[in-house]
Amino acid sequence: MRLMFHRVSLLEVMLFVATLCVALYFRVTNLGGMFSYDYDEGVYSMSARMILGGNLPFTQVFSSQPPHFILFLAAFLKMFGMSIAYARLFIVFTSIIGIIGAYLIARDIGGYKAGFASSLMLSISPYFLRQSRSVQSEIPSIGFCLIGIWLFLIGLRNKNNRYLLVSGLLVCLGAMMKLNIGLAALLMVPILLVKRNFRGLTYLILGLLLPLTIPPFFDLNKMMEQMILFHLVKPATGTINDRWESIKSILLMDTGLLASAIVGVYFCAIKRKLDGIFIIMFTAALFLFLILYRAFFLHQAVVLIPPLAIMGGVALASSLEGIQKIIRCKRAILTRVKARAVLIRVFTLIIGVALLLNYCVSAVNVIRYALGLISQGDNPVFRDAVEIIRNYTDVSDYVILDEQILAFFAERDVPPDLVDTSHMRISSGYLDSNSVIRYAEQYRVKMVILWTGRLRRLSDFVNYVKSNYRLIKDYGEGREIYIRMENPK
Repeated sequence: MRLMFHRVSLLEVMLFVATLCVALYFRVTNLGGMFSYDYDEGVYSMSARMILGGNLPFTQVFSSQPPHFILFLAAFLKMFGMSIAYARLFIVFTSIIGIIGAYLIARDIGGYKAGFASSLMLSISPYFLRQSRSVQSEIPSIGFCLIGIWLFLIGLRNKNNRYLLVSGLLVCLGAMMKLNIGLAALLMVPILLVKRNFRGLTYLILGLLLPLTIPPFFDLNKMMEQMILFHLVKPATGTINDRWESIKSILLMDTGLLASAIVGVYFCAIKRKLDGIFIIMFTAALFLFLILYRAFFLHQAVVLIPPLAIMGGVALASSLEGIQKIIRCKRAILTRVKARAVLIRVFTLIIGVALLLNYCVSAVNVIRYALGLISQGDNPVFRDAVEIIRNYTDVSDYVILDEQILAFFAERDVPPDLVDTSHMRISSGYLDSNSVIRYAEQYRVKMVILWTGRLRRLSDFVNYVKSNYRLIKDYGEGREIYIRMENPK
């Protein structure tokens, strides 16, 4: 490790610490607000709550993802407290890990200026920032993976098998939070084979296997059903063009980063052969997967932003260095160089200035978005609904709802299998009216909340609710709260 950091200057340390301070400010400010960034926030938070209540993943708690993310989140809540602020703080922590990973990779490719630019771009990039405050698994998965990629590249370069071992561990840990991150491992293995580094490959595979020792502690049949079979029967969420439009909408939120990343493809390819090409291939693999993935959702595309920030940082740093070289050139020297060299330098100057100006202009909107994100107030309807849940139920009562974060805010439990009442689960046939009615009777559910339109798709269950529960609050737009009647019809 000493060999990697012996040339770190005070200026570099100060710039990086300042970047992390900026990142933390935009991530922790107003983190515990009573609002929701995404439906999945409630699913993951309630899953962790139910696991801490003694329910096992897959066996009692439905989970369509590997258990590692929920287990880490549950452990974090166990240590700090059952609060949405702490749940989101875990995501912030892993987001900072991702920023550090982007810095280290970009630094190895293009120097500390590239590392600084990449980490700063990633710290304030709008959609990455938003998801860094939301309880979802993409940020932790890409965060651990980036550190793993960095360790792989330096382990390969320095022929250090210990780094390859830890690299495999972190990459697999990321993949066990979001399976598509496993694409990094699929790139690593062929590289070691081509280099005939079989000993290093053994260490990498051993590291990849270590996180896989956790799943056997759970019901493997139910795990395979929920993690594999469920995804195979999921309906498509749109066409390839729809998915491209969704990805494009995220990328266009930060046009400065996007333009820099496009130019950065060239600089990454020539700066450091393996490091740069690996990031290009990893980005391309993620993009191809997301475009072809039938059950695509917008938030999944956030994993593209860190590798794009790495390439963007390399482009900005390389352009700045090119401008500095041109400025330092004396006029007498310029008159003696060939016309082709002059054109290359002029072109470099134009590209460099354009990139820097473009990013500075786009950064204004980026900062404005970030400031709006951290100033978001409590959702008044959420606050009122949470108050009703607390007033009409005891801590021992169960609630059924399709906006699970309301139950988490109110500190109430749901039937463990109903932590996820998503459209996908309903559309794929993994949740139906009979199941929900059965859980309502089994747990003597005190309150039912129809909020997002998901449970309304189960018409028999809706009829059951209207026959056995009394409407106590109607917020309009299909958002209703029902309380169990003492003498149902």
